[in-house]
Amino acid sequence: MANEIRIAFPTSQTIYAVVNDYSATPVEVWYPGGVVFEEKGTGSRTNADYAITLTEYGGFYVADFPTSITAGDYTFVLYLQAGASPANTDNIIGGSDISWTGTSESSTVAASASITAICNRAFYMLGGGLRNMRITSYSADTGKEAIMCRDLYPEVIGEYLEEFHWAHLLTWADCGDAIATVNEIEGAEWQYQFNLPSDCLWVICQSEEGDRTARYQFDLIQTILLTNSLTNTDGDSAYIQYVSAPDSGDELTLSSYQFREGLANKLAIAMAPTMNPDKLNSLIEQYQRLTLPSAKAVNQKQQYEEKPVLWDASARGVIEPYQMF
Repeated sequence: MANEIRIAFPTSQTIYAVVNDYSATPVEVWYPGGVVFEEKGTGSRTNADYAITLTEYGGFYVADFPTSITAGDYTFVLYLQAGASPANTDNIIGGSDISWTGTSESSTVAASASITAICNRAFYMLGGGLRNMRITSYSADTGKEAIMCRDLYPEVIGEYLEEFHWAHLLTWADCGDAIATVNEIEGAEWQYQFNLPSDCLWVICQSEEGDRTARYQFDLIQTILLTNSLTNTDGDSAYIQYVSAPDSGDELTLSSYQFREGLANKLAIAMAPTMNPDKLNSLIEQYQRLTLPSAKAVNQKQQYEEKPVLWDASARGVIEPYQMF
């Protein structure tokens, strides 16, 4: 795999990485010119000597992790270059841990498409002695670590799904038959009422089945969609796009690596107050500056002008549109 070093960031910037080995005492940095780790500042060297410059692709910056570095656990720190060349005073804008095999990122700690793998990746992100912590089954393990994962994951994934219109959870469907007995809704003047699909989290838009660029007015009352337009092919239902609520674990099946990396980061943040409080602030910064923006960048082509309208089965009325950004 290439492009192990990556970040989403505003365009037309110069970003570079410095690789650190925190297992060394004192901490050492990678010196590409000498193909060696050394204590920072050796020979009066600065960030200009340690920098690995990232290449920009429309607001997404990437670089290969050096294959000259032997297998081990490392951390790369990302800097925003302010001047003509890298300097020790440049601001840090992100970073991430990486378990390196010598040729690629280790799959044993990469966030693969299972909740168990997400939990293990979160342990790795917590750092220190937790790097090598593993559970073998999210649902069956009885250790305290697995119990913590089961306690935290449902809330974490719920919050994470609200962060963005994740492409693999977007669904097009009609709403089925209109409600036979029209509910009286005070102040509403809508001709048709439909029950939303049972897995609907947020409605993105009402469109036409034959022309998904078309948009129609609608409103929501609890789990009922109100409209004056029948827009499916048969002309007897409302055709909508919505964010679907996945069954447990299904949210990972078609997800990108970046989606899972962000989710693991968010889970690590939830774990940190109990397991490694000293890591909390850096995990939050990593999530805000690196993993969430990277996950969103992968979904860039799936963005829509409409913001989803939330509904809550326990509340009557339309909730304010959810602000994505």
